[in-house]
Amino acid sequence: MAEIPFGTRKDWGLLLNQRLALALRSTLYRPEEILTFSKLADDSEQFSTIFFPDIWAGLDSIELSTAALSATKRIKAGSGVLRVLEHDLNTIVRRLGTVQYLSKNRFVLGVGTGNPGPNPRDTITRMLKMIDEVTTALAKDFKGRGVSAPEVLVAALRLGIAKRAIRRANGLILNFCSPEY
Repeated sequence: MAEIPFGTRKDWGLLLNQRLALALRSTLYRPEEILTFSKLADDSEQFSTIFFPDIWAGLDSIELSTAALSATKRIKAGSGVLRVLEHDLNTIVRRLGTVQYLSKNRFVLGVGTGNPGPNPRDTITRMLKMIDEVTTALAKDFKGRGVSAPEVLVAALRLGIAKRAIRRANGLILNFCSPEY
């Protein structure tokens, strides 16, 4: 019997009980389109999260997430992914605390290293340390305001980062990875 490739009608049943996420690039969609997609996704139980890639040519992923979260009630939104080492710790904590407060803790922090440089192991260590610092500072700076640290997902394009990150993060982002990965 010939194997039927994934993506055929036979496989669609596999998706019925799955929660899906959207990735909306601000270089492809205008802000008003992003808000429309966000509202449609919020109305559909099929979608759980909207991710906004943080790319230099596009709009800011945290700001887009804030806009999407303010236009919705249920769905989560977040960066997918934010190169966290390119940002100041105190500024990130303040911004994340604000969006968590305004959205009732629906922001998802997708992070990555960006260019790992000549020593990827050190870059990964610095990123994981910054994740810890962000979550610790959020708990301290926003104590008593009903703000919790966001769910953290780490972009893991290699097995080494996946093994290290899964101990510190809530999950992994495996975009650009083959099914065998």
